[in-house]
Amino acid sequence: MFGMQMGRMGQTGQTGSAALPLSSIPAMTSASAPSGAASASSEYDAGYQAYKAFDQSVGYWATSSTNMTNQWLRYSFPTPRSVHTIELTPGDEGGPTKWRLEYSDDGSTWVPVLSVPSYTPARDVKTTHAVIAAGKHTHWRMFAETATTYCSVKEMQLLGFQ
Repeated sequence: MFGMQMGRMGQTGQTGSAALPLSSIPAMTSASAPSGAASASSEYDAGYQAYKAFDQSVGYWATSSTNMTNQWLRYSFPTPRSVHTIELTPGDEGGPTKWRLEYSDDGSTWVPVLSVPSYTPARDVKTTHAVIAAGKHTHWRMFAETATTYCSVKEMQLLGFQ
């Protein structure tokens, strides 16, 4: 349906669109390296920065306080990308319990494309959610309307096409 076949881990095939690697966001080493930009509504401290949710390692993002409403985690691609799947792994401090995936072309006006009204975050358990085709956009974010204790994400991945 989206022009990409994912049979075995690491295998991709094309049928008309330029397929991104299975992991479309590179392993981030800072908020803007190696490419794109990671940001969040807040960060607990230097050990829990937004980019840690994209580092493909043991680090994770956590909010600055136990504010459990209206927290977001964002990745901005260098060029517009379409997204067909979001993979979300909650962090050690809990995670979103009601969230949505949104996109933006300007970084300030957001359009929801996926709503998850009831989510039970389980530490280190990745969940995969299909995204209805929404076109190509630069900015994508997970917006947590509510969360348990701190809102934290160990890993967030956006899979799609260039």
